[in-house]
Amino acid sequence: MAEGEGEEDKAPEEAEEPRAAASLEETAAAIAAEAVGEPANLEDAEGSKQKELDKGKDAYNRGDFKEAIKAWQCSFKSVNYILEKGLYKDKPKELQEVFDMEHKVAINIAQAYLKTGEYNKAIESADKALNRHPDSAKALYRKASAHMQLLNFSEAEEVLEKLLKVEPENAAAKQMLAEAGRNNLVSDRKEKKMSQKIFSGLSRDPRVPVPVREPTLLEWLQGLPAELRRSLEDLLAEVRQLLAEARQGCWELARSMFQKVQALGLFRSAAVAESKTK
Repeated sequence: MAEGEGEEDKAPEEAEEPRAAASLEETAAAIAAEAVGEPANLEDAEGSKQKELDKGKDAYNRGDFKEAIKAWQCSFKSVNYILEKGLYKDKPKELQEVFDMEHKVAINIAQAYLKTGEYNKAIESADKALNRHPDSAKALYRKASAHMQLLNFSEAEEVLEKLLKVEPENAAAKQMLAEAGRNNLVSDRKEKKMSQKIFSGLSRDPRVPVPVREPTLLEWLQGLPAELRRSLEDLLAEVRQLLAEARQGCWELARSMFQKVQALGLFRSAAVAESKTK
Protein backbone atom coordinates (compact mmCIF):
# COMPACT_ATOMS: atom_id res chain seq x y z
CA MET A 1 0.00 0.00 0.00
CA ALA A 2 1.35 3.43 -0.89
CA GLU A 3 2.13 5.84 1.89
CA GLY A 4 -0.91 7.95 2.66
CA GLU A 5 -3.39 5.38 1.31
CA GLY A 6 -6.26 4.46 3.62
CA GLU A 7 -4.84 6.65 6.37
CA GLU A 8 -8.05 6.81 8.40
CA ASP A 9 -7.74 3.09 9.22
CA LYS A 10 -4.01 2.90 9.86
CA ALA A 11 -2.40 2.53 13.25
CA PRO A 12 -0.16 5.33 14.54
CA GLU A 13 3.46 5.59 13.56
CA GLU A 14 6.20 3.70 15.33
CA ALA A 15 9.89 4.43 15.34
CA GLU A 16 11.67 2.72 12.46
CA GLU A 17 14.88 2.26 14.50
CA PRO A 18 13.75 1.10 17.98
CA ARG A 19 17.12 1.37 19.67
CA ALA A 20 17.93 4.86 18.38
CA ALA A 21 14.40 6.14 18.97
CA ALA A 22 14.40 4.71 22.49
CA SER A 23 17.63 6.54 23.23
CA LEU A 24 16.11 9.81 22.03
CA GLU A 25 12.96 9.24 24.04
CA GLU A 26 15.06 8.48 27.09
CA THR A 27 16.86 11.80 26.64
CA ALA A 28 13.60 13.64 25.95
CA ALA A 29 11.99 12.20 29.08
CA ALA A 30 14.93 13.26 31.23
CA ILE A 31 14.97 16.78 29.78
CA ALA A 32 11.22 17.18 30.15
CA ALA A 33 11.40 16.03 33.75
CA GLU A 34 14.18 18.53 34.45
CA ALA A 35 12.20 21.32 32.77
CA VAL A 36 9.28 20.89 35.19
CA GLY A 37 11.54 20.51 38.20
CA GLU A 38 11.25 16.72 38.55
CA PRO A 39 14.18 14.37 39.21
CA ALA A 40 15.96 13.51 35.96
CA ASN A 41 18.58 10.82 36.25
CA LEU A 42 19.47 7.71 34.31
CA GLU A 43 17.04 5.55 36.27
CA ASP A 44 14.17 7.97 35.62
CA ALA A 45 15.06 8.18 31.95
CA GLU A 46 15.21 4.38 31.62
CA GLY A 47 11.81 4.06 33.30
CA SER A 48 10.34 6.60 30.88
CA LYS A 49 11.70 4.81 27.83
CA GLN A 50 9.03 4.90 25.09
CA LYS A 51 6.48 5.56 27.81
CA GLU A 52 4.52 8.39 26.21
CA LEU A 53 4.67 7.07 22.67
CA ASP A 54 3.57 3.61 23.76
CA LYS A 55 0.91 5.09 25.99
CA GLY A 56 -0.43 7.10 23.07
CA LYS A 57 -0.42 4.09 20.75
CA ASP A 58 -2.23 1.91 23.28
CA ALA A 59 -4.84 4.62 23.91
CA TYR A 60 -5.39 5.06 20.15
CA ASN A 61 -5.81 1.34 19.55
CA ARG A 62 -8.47 1.06 22.23
CA GLY A 63 -10.32 4.10 20.85
CA ASP A 64 -9.33 6.60 23.55
CA PHE A 65 -8.22 9.26 21.09
CA LYS A 66 -8.12 12.15 23.56
CA GLU A 67 -5.75 10.23 25.82
CA ALA A 68 -3.62 9.39 22.79
CA ILE A 69 -3.41 13.08 21.88
CA LYS A 70 -2.41 13.95 25.42
CA ALA A 71 0.39 11.37 25.48
CA TRP A 72 1.74 12.30 22.04
CA GLN A 73 1.70 15.99 22.90
CA CYS A 74 4.00 15.21 25.83
CA SER A 75 6.38 13.48 23.42
CA PHE A 76 6.17 16.42 21.03
CA LYS A 77 7.05 18.89 23.79
CA SER A 78 10.06 16.79 24.75
CA VAL A 79 11.29 16.71 21.16
CA ASN A 80 10.85 20.47 20.84
CA TYR A 81 12.83 20.97 24.02
CA ILE A 82 15.73 18.98 22.57
CA LEU A 83 15.66 21.06 19.39
CA GLU A 84 15.34 24.40 21.18
CA LYS A 85 18.32 23.60 23.44
CA GLY A 86 20.39 22.52 20.43
CA LEU A 87 21.59 19.41 22.24
CA TYR A 88 22.39 17.57 19.02
CA LYS A 89 23.54 20.47 16.88
CA ASP A 90 26.98 18.86 16.52
CA LYS A 91 25.58 15.35 15.96
CA PRO A 92 23.88 15.21 12.51
CA LYS A 93 22.70 11.59 12.81
CA GLU A 94 21.04 12.08 16.19
CA LEU A 95 19.59 15.41 15.08
CA GLN A 96 18.00 13.77 12.03
CA GLU A 97 16.45 11.14 14.30
CA VAL A 98 14.91 13.92 16.39
CA PHE A 99 13.53 15.55 13.22
CA ASP A 100 12.02 12.21 12.13
CA MET A 101 10.48 11.69 15.56
CA GLU A 102 8.97 15.18 15.45
CA HIS A 103 7.36 14.36 12.09
CA LYS A 104 5.99 10.99 13.25
CA VAL A 105 4.48 12.36 16.44
CA ALA A 106 2.89 15.27 14.54
CA ILE A 107 1.14 13.01 12.01
CA ASN A 108 0.00 10.73 14.85
CA ILE A 109 -1.61 13.70 16.58
CA ALA A 110 -3.22 14.78 13.29
CA GLN A 111 -4.74 11.29 12.87
CA ALA A 112 -6.10 11.34 16.43
CA TYR A 113 -7.65 14.77 15.86
CA LEU A 114 -9.41 13.39 12.78
CA LYS A 115 -10.93 10.73 15.02
CA THR A 116 -12.14 13.29 17.60
CA GLY A 117 -13.61 15.53 14.90
CA GLU A 118 -11.25 18.44 15.69
CA TYR A 119 -10.44 19.04 12.06
CA ASN A 120 -8.80 22.46 12.35
CA LYS A 121 -6.38 21.05 14.93
CA ALA A 122 -5.73 18.10 12.62
CA ILE A 123 -4.69 20.57 9.91
CA GLU A 124 -2.40 22.39 12.36
CA SER A 125 -0.70 19.14 13.37
CA ALA A 126 -0.32 18.04 9.74
CA ASP A 127 1.26 21.40 8.95
CA LYS A 128 3.80 20.86 11.75
CA ALA A 129 4.78 17.59 10.10
CA LEU A 130 4.93 19.29 6.69
CA ASN A 131 7.18 22.01 8.05
CA ARG A 132 9.74 19.28 8.70
CA HIS A 133 8.96 17.08 5.65
CA PRO A 134 7.05 19.07 2.96
CA ASP A 135 6.51 15.97 0.80
CA SER A 136 5.12 13.74 3.56
CA ALA A 137 2.31 11.78 1.91
CA LYS A 138 0.72 10.88 5.24
CA ALA A 139 0.68 14.46 6.45
CA LEU A 140 -0.77 15.64 3.13
CA TYR A 141 -3.45 12.93 3.15
CA ARG A 142 -4.52 13.72 6.71
CA LYS A 143 -4.58 17.44 6.00
CA ALA A 144 -6.76 16.83 2.92
CA SER A 145 -9.08 14.57 4.95
CA ALA A 146 -9.58 17.36 7.49
CA HIS A 147 -10.36 19.87 4.75
CA MET A 148 -12.94 17.47 3.28
CA GLN A 149 -14.70 17.21 6.64
CA LEU A 150 -14.72 21.02 6.91
CA LEU A 151 -16.21 21.19 3.37
CA ASN A 152 -13.12 23.08 2.18
CA PHE A 153 -13.16 21.24 -1.14
CA SER A 154 -10.90 23.64 -3.04
CA GLU A 155 -8.26 23.44 -0.30
CA ALA A 156 -8.55 19.65 -0.26
CA GLU A 157 -8.04 19.52 -4.03
CA GLU A 158 -4.92 21.66 -3.76
CA VAL A 159 -3.40 19.41 -1.07
CA LEU A 160 -4.30 16.20 -2.92
CA GLU A 161 -2.80 17.45 -6.17
CA LYS A 162 0.47 18.01 -4.32
CA LEU A 163 0.22 14.53 -2.77
CA LEU A 164 -0.24 12.96 -6.20
CA LYS A 165 2.91 14.67 -7.41
CA VAL A 166 4.71 12.83 -4.61
CA GLU A 167 2.85 9.53 -5.10
CA PRO A 168 1.19 9.49 -8.55
CA GLU A 169 -0.29 6.00 -8.02
CA ASN A 170 -1.90 6.69 -4.63
CA ALA A 171 -5.40 5.23 -5.16
CA ALA A 172 -6.92 6.71 -1.99
CA ALA A 173 -5.72 10.19 -2.92
CA LYS A 174 -7.14 9.83 -6.45
CA GLN A 175 -10.50 8.77 -5.07
CA MET A 176 -10.62 11.63 -2.58
CA LEU A 177 -9.59 14.13 -5.27
CA ALA A 178 -12.47 12.99 -7.50
CA GLU A 179 -14.89 13.31 -4.59
CA ALA A 180 -13.58 16.78 -3.75
CA GLY A 181 -14.03 17.84 -7.38
CA ARG A 182 -17.63 16.63 -7.48
CA ASN A 183 -18.51 18.26 -4.17
CA ASN A 184 -16.82 21.49 -5.20
CA LEU A 185 -18.87 21.59 -8.41
CA VAL A 186 -22.13 21.03 -6.51
CA SER A 187 -21.14 23.69 -3.97
CA ASP A 188 -20.40 26.19 -6.75
CA ARG A 189 -23.80 25.55 -8.35
CA LYS A 190 -25.61 26.08 -5.06
CA GLU A 191 -23.74 29.33 -4.44
CA LYS A 192 -24.57 30.50 -7.96
CA LYS A 193 -28.27 29.76 -7.49
CA MET A 194 -28.28 31.52 -4.14
CA SER A 195 -26.58 34.57 -5.64
CA GLN A 196 -29.11 34.66 -8.46
CA LYS A 197 -31.97 34.61 -5.96
CA ILE A 198 -30.43 37.38 -3.90
CA PHE A 199 -29.68 39.65 -6.84
CA SER A 200 -33.02 38.96 -8.55
CA GLY A 201 -34.73 40.17 -5.38
CA LEU A 202 -32.57 43.28 -5.26
CA SER A 203 -33.12 44.15 -8.92
CA ARG A 204 -36.92 43.82 -8.88
CA ASP A 205 -38.77 47.09 -9.44
CA PRO A 206 -40.83 47.71 -6.27
CA ARG A 207 -43.48 49.47 -8.37
CA VAL A 208 -44.24 46.25 -10.21
CA PRO A 209 -46.60 44.01 -8.22
CA VAL A 210 -45.40 40.51 -7.40
CA PRO A 211 -47.25 37.90 -9.52
CA VAL A 212 -49.92 36.06 -7.55
CA ARG A 213 -49.22 32.36 -7.37
CA GLU A 214 -52.10 29.93 -7.72
CA PRO A 215 -52.52 27.85 -4.53
CA THR A 216 -51.62 24.18 -4.71
CA LEU A 217 -54.20 21.46 -4.00
CA LEU A 218 -52.74 20.93 -0.53
CA GLU A 219 -52.89 24.65 0.25
CA TRP A 220 -56.48 24.74 -1.03
CA LEU A 221 -57.48 21.83 1.19
CA GLN A 222 -55.77 23.39 4.19
CA GLY A 223 -57.75 26.57 3.59
CA LEU A 224 -61.11 24.78 3.80
CA PRO A 225 -63.24 24.99 6.96
CA ALA A 226 -62.30 22.35 9.50
CA GLU A 227 -65.64 20.52 9.31
CA LEU A 228 -65.56 20.25 5.52
CA ARG A 229 -61.92 19.15 5.59
CA ARG A 230 -62.77 16.34 8.02
CA SER A 231 -65.64 15.21 5.77
CA LEU A 232 -63.29 15.05 2.79
CA GLU A 233 -60.74 13.11 4.82
CA ASP A 234 -63.43 10.59 5.85
CA LEU A 235 -64.52 10.25 2.24
CA LEU A 236 -60.95 9.63 1.08
CA ALA A 237 -60.53 7.01 3.82
CA GLU A 238 -63.65 5.18 2.61
CA VAL A 239 -62.40 5.27 -0.99
CA ARG A 240 -59.04 3.82 0.07
CA GLN A 241 -60.83 1.05 1.98
CA LEU A 242 -63.01 0.20 -1.03
CA LEU A 243 -59.97 0.06 -3.31
CA ALA A 244 -58.16 -2.21 -0.86
CA GLU A 245 -61.14 -4.54 -0.66
CA ALA A 246 -61.53 -4.58 -4.45
CA ARG A 247 -57.84 -5.42 -4.88
CA GLN A 248 -58.11 -8.22 -2.33
CA GLY A 249 -61.21 -9.55 -4.08
CA CYS A 250 -59.42 -9.61 -7.42
CA TRP A 251 -56.55 -11.61 -5.94
CA GLU A 252 -58.91 -14.11 -4.35
CA LEU A 253 -60.87 -14.52 -7.63
CA ALA A 254 -57.65 -15.08 -9.59
CA ARG A 255 -56.40 -17.60 -7.03
CA SER A 256 -59.71 -19.48 -7.12
CA MET A 257 -59.71 -19.67 -10.92
CA PHE A 258 -56.11 -20.89 -10.95
CA GLN A 259 -56.92 -23.65 -8.46
CA LYS A 260 -59.91 -24.77 -10.54
CA VAL A 261 -57.82 -24.89 -13.70
CA GLN A 262 -55.21 -26.95 -11.87
CA ALA A 263 -57.88 -29.32 -10.56
CA LEU A 264 -59.17 -29.91 -14.10
CA GLY A 265 -55.67 -30.84 -15.24
CA LEU A 266 -55.71 -28.34 -18.08
CA PHE A 267 -52.09 -27.26 -17.50
CA ARG A 268 -50.90 -30.85 -17.64
CA SER A 269 -52.94 -31.57 -20.80
CA ALA A 270 -51.55 -28.48 -22.48
CA ALA A 271 -47.98 -29.51 -21.60
CA VAL A 272 -48.51 -33.00 -23.05
CA ALA A 273 -50.03 -31.58 -26.24
CA GLU A 274 -47.10 -29.19 -26.67
CA SER A 275 -44.55 -32.00 -26.26
CA LYS A 276 -46.28 -34.05 -28.98
CA THR A 277 -46.12 -31.20 -31.47
CA LYS A 278 -42.34 -30.87 -31.06
